[in-house]
Amino acid sequence: MAYSPRPHRCPQPQPRLGWRSAAVALMALGAIAAPHPAIASPSEPPPLSRSIEVDTSDPLYPNLIVDRPLSNQEQRILREALTQLQLEGQRQYDAGNTEAAFEVWLRELRLRQVLSRREEVDALARVGGVAWEENRTTEVRLIGNRLGEVEQMIRNRPSPDYGLLLQIADSYKTLRERERAIAAYTTIIEQANQQGDSATEATALAALGEVHLAWFDYASAQPVYQRLLAVRRAQQDTLGEQQALQKLVIVYDETAQADDAITARQGLIQRYRQLNELTEIPPLKLAIAQRHRQLGQLNAAVRAYQETVAVGQQVGYVGYVADAYRGLAELYLEADRPGDALTAYRFLLDAERQSYNTYGMMDTFDRIGQIHRQLGANQQAIAAFQRGLTLAQQLSYRTDYFVAQIQSVQP
Repeated sequence: MAYSPRPHRCPQPQPRLGWRSAAVALMALGAIAAPHPAIASPSEPPPLSRSIEVDTSDPLYPNLIVDRPLSNQEQRILREALTQLQLEGQRQYDAGNTEAAFEVWLRELRLRQVLSRREEVDALARVGGVAWEENRTTEVRLIGNRLGEVEQMIRNRPSPDYGLLLQIADSYKTLRERERAIAAYTTIIEQANQQGDSATEATALAALGEVHLAWFDYASAQPVYQRLLAVRRAQQDTLGEQQALQKLVIVYDETAQADDAITARQGLIQRYRQLNELTEIPPLKLAIAQRHRQLGQLNAAVRAYQETVAVGQQVGYVGYVADAYRGLAELYLEADRPGDALTAYRFLLDAERQSYNTYGMMDTFDRIGQIHRQLGANQQAIAAFQRGLTLAQQLSYRTDYFVAQIQSVQP
């Protein structure tokens, strides 16, 4: 982009390195990392080495006699020099010289302002991410403030660059500047909606939802993903609709909205059937059954468990088949239907045999034995406990328990 000097910052003309000399001088460590300054008092602004204000005295700063854009060659030379600064900062950081690394990187950020805003924002996000990881609050604050300045510049243009604004909002997210990120994404969403730019609106909605989820703010995430779902449906974007529904499932589960969680999962199942991704369906069916069970909707839960069995067998997911039979048996016991529970447990045994789940079979024989004992069918109870004992002996686990169960039923 065009470079416009800041009049209030420009010093009197002074000798400076030429472009080629400056690029060569970069290779000397003295030209890259300045000595550490004295620490300023809290009431003073940070010293230049700890700021990202433009430094016109930097040897790499363009020496423009008149106000004009940089030529392509000038941009190329400066960009190559800044790449060397970036790499030198990384070398210092990798060597454990964190202070020296940030000296170099902050110098790079001051000079990046001469090039395009997009390149500057890229660098701000890169350095800001490291600063946050290193808990360097001063640098995080300076970079966040600079991002705010750039954001305002972009918004003041007649035609805002949504790609760059999204990049700035993403950078706020990298810096964990939650409120700034939320404000930036929200503004983008509303402006894009007014201009009929549904693609940008959807991108910003998805990013805003992730910000809310990252802070476990499910109440704020819910309307965002509901709106995103509506946009994706209007776009007839099946994959995007699927992703929005997946997020809504998380939100509804976390906020104990069982009915809405069921509806969202049913929508997902429909999308997966359209995409012929049947292997994704068993866990959704099983979760729907569990939600119906929580709501006390017995018949709906039974149907959902049975549908889990059917689709689980279709795609060969025996584990989900077993989970469905186990849930079905427990549901029948809660409804005081022991006969139906025994039937479900017998089907469960078949599923566990197929998956070689010896521990599961042992536990199921225990449950069958308990039901028979409650019904007064002592011989059937003993038979079940004996089968359980055989498996327990194979596992060298709970043998005493099954011996005690058999003895408690024997006359």
